[in-house]
Amino acid sequence: MKTSVVLATYNGQKFLNDQILSIVNQTIVPDEILVFDDQSTDNTMNIIMKYVRNYPKINWKVKVNSRNQGFKNNFHQLINSAQGDIIFLSDQDDIWNHDKIEKMINEFKNNSQIKVLVTDFTNLVMSDGIKDRNAEKIICGKKIKENLFFVELRRENYLNARPGWTFAFKSEVRDLYNEIFELSNELYHDEVLWYSGLLLQGLYYFKFNSGYWRRFGDSVTALNSDEKKVERFMNLLGNRKERSCDLVKIYKLAKRLGVRPIQKFGIYVYFRNVFFKIICKLEGWNR
Repeated sequence: MKTSVVLATYNGQKFLNDQILSIVNQTIVPDEILVFDDQSTDNTMNIIMKYVRNYPKINWKVKVNSRNQGFKNNFHQLINSAQGDIIFLSDQDDIWNHDKIEKMINEFKNNSQIKVLVTDFTNLVMSDGIKDRNAEKIICGKKIKENLFFVELRRENYLNARPGWTFAFKSEVRDLYNEIFELSNELYHDEVLWYSGLLLQGLYYFKFNSGYWRRFGDSVTALNSDEKKVERFMNLLGNRKERSCDLVKIYKLAKRLGVRPIQKFGIYVYFRNVFFKIICKLEGWNR
């Protein structure tokens, strides 16, 4: 299995040295590393090119976007540019354990049913950082073996429960990923991959700590805090007509994939109510 690591960068000089070192020093080195920079104004590109020169045996694909895409769209183009059979995401502020790729690849090799695989991690909240309360959500799944669980399509698993950098997925998932990505402008790339795995009945949870997540106040993931989520979902609630169209599309997509009727209904109910539920939780409202 050939492996790709995709890394979206933007003003990441604070994070990149430790992060890239943790990737190039894996027990199984990735076959390619794609880095798309989103118009950084700091020393990000100089740091990246240093590693390109120092690790010439790795197939690097580096580019600077002609205009700022935003991290969601930057990851979207990265995902569709990767050539590997298994694609790993990297969020710029993560540090990988040295055997992450090796252990996750072995799970794919040992279980052909796995389409999307997520792991555990250690959440490091640095100075002025913000901890995402949903980042360490318990995943409900059917036990396959001691440390591997099949994530069933049920109510408890409708929300994405892991940050993108803990994901690895088969390239074949991209067809459904792209279809779901086009359904709504509001879903992030890792959310789309989570839903793709659920709908394909190929989402698995590997109970393995794959690395460390550094949370600084100015990192992209820290900025995706509870307050930002409330703002995001309130904006969504204001456009009910557009969201209604999305609900119909997602329902039809689930039907085409042969998802059981009760699950199709569950998907519909979830997308209709999730925004209000999350706001209730964040605000501490009783229901």
